Amino acid sequence: MLSRLLPTLALATTVFAPGIAAQTITQIIDACGDGTSILDGSFGIVVDSSGNAFVTGQDSDNAFKITPGGVITEILDATGDGVNLFTTGLAPAVDGAGNVFVPGLDSDNVFRITPAGVVTEVIDATGDGMGNGLDRPFSVTADAAGNIYVTGNATHNVFKITPGGVVTEIIDASGDGMGNNLSGPSGIEVDAGGNVYVSGQSSNNVFKITPGGVITEIIDTTGDGMGNVMIGPEWLAVDGGGNVYASCYGSNNAFKITPAGVVTEIIDSTGDGLGGVLTGGEGIDTDSAGNVYVAGWGSHRLFKITPNGVITVVLSNMLVPFFGGRGVAVDANDNVYVCGFHTDNAYMLSFPPGSVGTNYCLSVSNSTGFASMISATGSASISADDLVLSADNLPSQPGIFIAGPGQVQVPFFNGFLCIDPNGLQRFLNTAAPTGGVIMEAVDYATAAAGGLNVVAGSSFNFQRWNRDPAGGAGNANFSNGLEVIHTP
Repeated sequence: MLSRLLPTLALATTVFAPGIAAQTITQIIDACGDGTSILDGSFGIVVDSSGNAFVTGQDSDNAFKITPGGVITEILDATGDGVNLFTTGLAPAVDGAGNVFVPGLDSDNVFRITPAGVVTEVIDATGDGMGNGLDRPFSVTADAAGNIYVTGNATHNVFKITPGGVVTEIIDASGDGMGNNLSGPSGIEVDAGGNVYVSGQSSNNVFKITPGGVITEIIDTTGDGMGNVMIGPEWLAVDGGGNVYASCYGSNNAFKITPAGVVTEIIDSTGDGLGGVLTGGEGIDTDSAGNVYVAGWGSHRLFKITPNGVITVVLSNMLVPFFGGRGVAVDANDNVYVCGFHTDNAYMLSFPPGSVGTNYCLSVSNSTGFASMISATGSASISADDLVLSADNLPSQPGIFIAGPGQVQVPFFNGFLCIDPNGLQRFLNTAAPTGGVIMEAVDYATAAAGGLNVVAGSSFNFQRWNRDPAGGAGNANFSNGLEVIHTP
C-alpha cells in the first residue's frame, strides 16, 4: 500500500489561483487512486472528526483514506483481511474512535479498518449465526456507543454489531409486523438518541427502530400524501434536530420527515427550477446550518437546499469533470464531499464566509496563467442593494460584466460563454482591471431598465468578459459564471 500527495486542486483544463469564490472545489482523489492502486467506480464517502476522508471503489474492490493534507492511502483491497476476501465496496462509515467500516456487496461481509491499519471482518454471510444471513450489504453506520449497523439488501434485514462482536438482527422483511414490509434495505442512519433509520429501496418506505426495538414506518410510497410519491429511496441522513432525510432514485426527489412525523418534499425532478434538473436522487447529507445536499446520479449535479427552501446547484459537469453523483458527506467544518461514480473521483466543496451566489460553468486559463473566477459579496437582497461583483486573474485589458437569466456553456473566444445569449445584456461597463482584479457594485435600477426581472426569487447569472492578448490581437476570454437568487 503506497501513498501519494495529490495536488491541492486537480481539475481538467482549469487552473485556479487563490481567491474568493462562491464555493471552492477541490478534487481530493481521482482514478489514479494512491498512484499504485486505482479507484474505479467511486461510490461512498465518509469523513472522520480529524477531517480524513474515506472513499470506496465499487469496481476496484478497495477503499482509500485521504488526509486533509492530500495524502492518499489504500486502506483495504480485494484481499480483505488476508483470509476473508472483499468485493464491491459500497457505503462506508466511521465511528468515534476513527475505525472505518466498509461493506462488501458481493463478498457479503463488512470489514473494520483501525487507525493503525489493522483489518478485521466483523460480519459475514452467516449474519447472526442463528439462521439470519447477510446478503449484499449496502451501507453501514455507527452510533455514539460504537455499535455498528449494516443493511442486507438481498436478505431484507438489518444487523447490529456491538464493539464486543455480538451480532443481532434488529429488523427483517416483515418490517413493523403490521403489514408494512421491508424490501431491499439500502440507506441506514442513527440519531443522537440511538434510533436507527433504514430505507427500503424496493418497498419504497423508511422505518425507525428505537433502542428498545420498537419499529415504526415513518414514510411510505405515498410520500408527503400530496401526490409527491416516494420510489426507490436509497440514501438517508439525520440532522441534529432528529429530522430524517431520504433521497429517492426512482422518483427523482427527496423528503424530510420531522420527529413529529410531518413529511415534506424538499426537492423534486425540476431541481433548482432553472434547468438544473434532479435525475436519480442518490447521496444526501446535512450541515450544521440545516442545509441539505443531494446528489443527482443521472443529472450529474450536487444540490444545496437551504432551510427556507432555496435550491442551488453547487457542483455539476458544467463546472468540473463530474458524472454519476453518488455518496455525499459533510464534515465538522461544513465542507461537503461528493463522489463522481463515472469519473472515478471525489470532490470537496467549501463555502467561504461572506460569499454570495453559486459558481457554475468552466473557466479556462488566460494569459495570466490562471482561470478567472467571479464572486460576489454583500447580499442577494434587492432592498439592501449592496451586491458587489469581483473577478480575479484578469489580464490588464478592457472588459465588461454581463448578466442574463439563462445558463449555458458554449465555447466562445478562448473560453466559455456561460450566460444564454437570449436576454443577455452588458450589465456593467468597466475599465481594465488593476492587478488582475476588478470589483463593481451592482445597480438594480440599471438591471431593471435593461429588462432583467429584478424580483425576489429571480435568478441573475453574472460573468466577466475580458480582452486577452493571448493568441493574437482581438482575442478574449471569460470568467466562470455566478448564479445569484435574489431575496426581497
